[in-house]
Amino acid sequence: MVADKRIWFGVDGGNAPRVKKFLSEVQSGLVPSTLWMHEEVGTTGEAKGEITTLFPGETPFSTPKPERIIQRILTIATNPGDIVCDPFLGSGTTGASPTRWAGAGSGSRWVNTR
Repeated sequence: MVADKRIWFGVDGGNAPRVKKFLSEVQSGLVPSTLWMHEEVGTTGEAKGEITTLFPGETPFSTPKPERIIQRILTIATNPGDIVCDPFLGSGTTGASPTRWAGAGSGSRWVNTR
């Protein structure tokens, strides 16, 4: 496979090896096992409204996520009292969501860095 260039070691050649797979060699994709409707987790428009409320007259981040989708993810991925870390801190949604979520009794804490 290496001779056929079917093993990829990254752009600089120093990464962990990965097998190249072409679309014609794999199934036509994965079937989602869940579906989160916008009525449940929010929309991009809702997220922009949330960020505008925090920063009136500004657009500090062009693609914020709705707080409700972050809350859904945190509900699935964490336990009460866990520490949530957002090392990228784009629009601050991950930090804002646990604040409101903690008010609902989750006991979550968070660390935001930039």
